[in-house]
Amino acid sequence: MDNPIATFEINKYLVFGGEAFYPIGGAEDFQDSFKSLDEAEKFCIIKYGNHNRQWFQIVDRKSMKIIRSGTTEQDYILKEVYIDWDQ
Repeated sequence: MDNPIATFEINKYLVFGGEAFYPIGGAEDFQDSFKSLDEAEKFCIIKYGNHNRQWFQIVDRKSMKIIRSGTTEQDYILKEVYIDWDQ
């Protein structure tokens, strides 16, 4: 019999996000994880790029640092902020 508990792999890049007016906070804002930064960025553009008042963060699982962060504005343009934590 198969294990009824779903399991999944947590990849290197974690994506958190949601509506700017209603952030749930912490783990409840977790959306998905991705093996590459490119995959995570594409997910954010698709999920948040065409919606008003959305936010996202891409976190490196190993360092637990936010490496990409952004919001959508009323003109529906995804605005990314690149953070250099090593400075």
